Amino acid sequence: MLLSHPPPLTPEKGLLANPWSVGLVMLWMGPLALYRLVVGGDGYDEGAYATVCLISAWAGVSTMIIAYRCARRWYSPAASAAGAFAASCGSILWYYSMREGGFANAISAFACAPTVLAWLRAVERPDFARWMALGAAAGLAAMTDWATALLLIAPILGVVHLLFKAHYDMTQLVCYAVWTGSLDTPGDARADGSTTLDAPQPDARQRSRRGGYLVYISVYNGSWNDWHGSSTFSMRCLTSLAAKYALGLAALAEALIRRRHTLAMLFSVVAGVCVNAACSQR
Repeated sequence: MLLSHPPPLTPEKGLLANPWSVGLVMLWMGPLALYRLVVGGDGYDEGAYATVCLISAWAGVSTMIIAYRCARRWYSPAASAAGAFAASCGSILWYYSMREGGFANAISAFACAPTVLAWLRAVERPDFARWMALGAAAGLAAMTDWATALLLIAPILGVVHLLFKAHYDMTQLVCYAVWTGSLDTPGDARADGSTTLDAPQPDARQRSRRGGYLVYISVYNGSWNDWHGSSTFSMRCLTSLAAKYALGLAALAEALIRRRHTLAMLFSVVAGVCVNAACSQR
């Protein structure tokens, strides 16, 4: 059936294999190879597991730092710090980075965080280097977990928007050339002897394509034949989007700070982190 799981794989060690974490294992290969070179072992001993847990702890802290840098582009330092801290320590990302580091969720969140940062930088100033960085970061995110494909929707829509904008700008330029007979028409002369380009636009309307975004999202989601709705979209896997959550939490913190509710904001952040820690202990 289309929505059924593939049959489980059993490797030589007798443990069940997880085919959904192959990309994440590739990120673990370097430190584990170094551990095996120095210490030895087969990757299943306690030392290898401790190495993976240390990587997860580092990934959780790094995700929080990158989330702060993302939010800092729009919000104040206090609001950005509150948003990044709440998104990282107030969610189960904290649990899978500091308690159960053997899971791949922390390293997946770390792989997704640069995509958000690269996307914001590309939107601010779209040049070739920043688009290349966004492509590399998006490839890293797509390699980690299926649920992280949600993260790529916003950058894809941003690229589509720029392509449509370039398309209509080119259309107006062609209409102007047909209308005036030239692409470079000198305009009014300045006092210094230079001229300005006088390009009155012809009546070429730019149609709005915002409604088409819903169609693009539907086609994108419908192109995947294995969105089976199990652990792929559980709360555990959606913590990979922590850097995006930090933006919304930072916006809320900024609104509270501007309305002089700083203590309420701090109390909410601390209370959320404490409740999350208490639930994680259970």
